[in-house]
Amino acid sequence: MDSSLILSNVLNSPVLFFVIGLTAVFLKSDLEIPQSISTLFFVYLLFAISFNGGDGFYESGLSSEVAIALRSTVVVVAVVSVYSFFILRLKLDLYNASAIAAIDSFLCAVTFVTASSFLSPVNVDVGNYLVATLALMSSPAMIMGLLSVRVFVNRLKDKSLQDTLDWGECFRSPARMVWPFCWWVVC
Repeated sequence: MDSSLILSNVLNSPVLFFVIGLTAVFLKSDLEIPQSISTLFFVYLLFAISFNGGDGFYESGLSSEVAIALRSTVVVVAVVSVYSFFILRLKLDLYNASAIAAIDSFLCAVTFVTASSFLSPVNVDVGNYLVATLALMSSPAMIMGLLSVRVFVNRLKDKSLQDTLDWGECFRSPARMVWPFCWWVVC
């Protein structure tokens, strides 16, 4: 393996930011990003992934390969969310296990970007539509996380927590995350 390829991947910005964040945690730094900046980053990342995914999907067209990739993404994210929930439930309460399982199922944008930047110099073509699968990952994971809370909240001894889930809002929130991707595909 080429040492310059390894060095370029270690010096990749997502990897460097991860190392800086990890170092800040170990040093118990009071490094904090203001909430407004954090929200701005989230919205920017959401739009960037959605528009890039929609553009890649439009360029690739809806072939059987693309349809299989999109369906497989939904299934894999749902399965990972479910088994992660049951593993996490062994040590955590219902809400934390559900939230971590949902986030863990689709929090792979950095991995995707790092893998894409690793494969690019070695001339491995990654389909443009794969960014669309990245944009699609958040909805099934969030829905599975909410469903796991809904299914298991009735088993809690505290009856005041039961039936507090607003299903309309649960499905509107993921829809808001995916609409830029859908809009870009339609246009």
